[in-house]
Amino acid sequence: MAKKALEGIRVIEHGMYWTVPHACQIMANMGAEVIKVESIQYYDPVRMYLNPRALGMIEGTQWAYREQGEHPWNRSNYYNDGNLGKLSLTLDLTGPKGKELYKKLVQKSDVVLANMSAGVMDSWGLSYDVLKEVNPGIIMVLAPAYGVEGPESDYVAFGANQWQASGFASITGYPDLGPMQASINYGDPGAGLPIVGFVMAALLHRERTGKGQFIDVSQAETMGSYIGEMMLDYAFNGRIAGLTANRHPYLAPQGVYPCRGEEEWIAITIGSEEEWQAFCNAMKNPEWTKEERFSDNASRMKNHDELDRLIGEWTGGWVREEIMYILERLGIAAAVVTRLPEVLGNPQLHARGFHRWVTHPETGTLPHPNITSWKMSKTQGEPRGPSPCLGEHNEHVLCDILGIPKEELAILEEEKYIGTEPLPGADGIGPKWSREA
Repeated sequence: MAKKALEGIRVIEHGMYWTVPHACQIMANMGAEVIKVESIQYYDPVRMYLNPRALGMIEGTQWAYREQGEHPWNRSNYYNDGNLGKLSLTLDLTGPKGKELYKKLVQKSDVVLANMSAGVMDSWGLSYDVLKEVNPGIIMVLAPAYGVEGPESDYVAFGANQWQASGFASITGYPDLGPMQASINYGDPGAGLPIVGFVMAALLHRERTGKGQFIDVSQAETMGSYIGEMMLDYAFNGRIAGLTANRHPYLAPQGVYPCRGEEEWIAITIGSEEEWQAFCNAMKNPEWTKEERFSDNASRMKNHDELDRLIGEWTGGWVREEIMYILERLGIAAAVVTRLPEVLGNPQLHARGFHRWVTHPETGTLPHPNITSWKMSKTQGEPRGPSPCLGEHNEHVLCDILGIPKEELAILEEEKYIGTEPLPGADGIGPKWSREA
């Protein structure tokens, strides 16, 4: 079997929620050994949402099969889908023994990634300046919401906030309804994916020079780069992009149109005059298609509302898949709006191995999307195994990698440096256990 692209690279992850966990899951899929450092004092909050209604979730859906089980912190759908193939080490970094063990792990590692608030690693005495003394080749990536430097660097945020701060919300929504938040917090994976590229560049730099480096990532800035063309349009032309719903900035028609049945839709985009003529032919050239107001793209843009209404009258009489097959055969971009169960059974995704069935010791076998969806000629990226239970790999990391005698594990557990069950307040709710208390 071919060696995976990142095989032999050891990554230490301090990942919360989605951004850095997403980056590290991609690297794990590509062969890296990712050690997720958590603690029984405070773990990744997505391990166990105790108040799902506050997040708009249906009660119980935070757990596999809606069953809390004996160890609910190991049954989170969110966590178990976003941390495939990683190792879990629980280690309290606020105490001297935790810091000492952590530095030994850094000596044997290549990359450290964290997306906690700026200053957290410094407060533990584990800044980049400290870690590079331990390992001059270490690569450290900090990815707080607004970066490590600047007047807003100590602000906290989630993907939803970054969606607003980056300017995205000003272009997503309907003109008569105002800006809208996307249903998914794209600020997280939007920053997580390029972080993988930053790490790869740093690894290449280290291979050439022997030197590690520090990488400061602003999640909000990374999101802002995705709408660079709109920023440039304003800078050069003074035009401010607005809310365009499902419309394209310079092509018509484009939209999502109703089909036969309840809540059945198809998305259609016409990219040229040739495609428009083919589209008219597909509709059997109704009289309205010959009117001056639809004679060219500019005219269709001006009369887009009426155009959408007329197209909707035609699509409304068809089963959505029928329209898609007709238009795609004519070279017109068209796709049905699928629901999640339909995505799971999509034959195209199935043929490419998009969904992988992974067996977890506490939740059983479930399908997961393969987030490394690109295909490489010599090595494939795919989940190495399930997401880890809390502290599942304490012995492996501390004894097999760091060489700690096994008899010391019981002492570390008794002193609450490690463990496999959370202490009170570890979920961020209620009074927290503290080493200083």
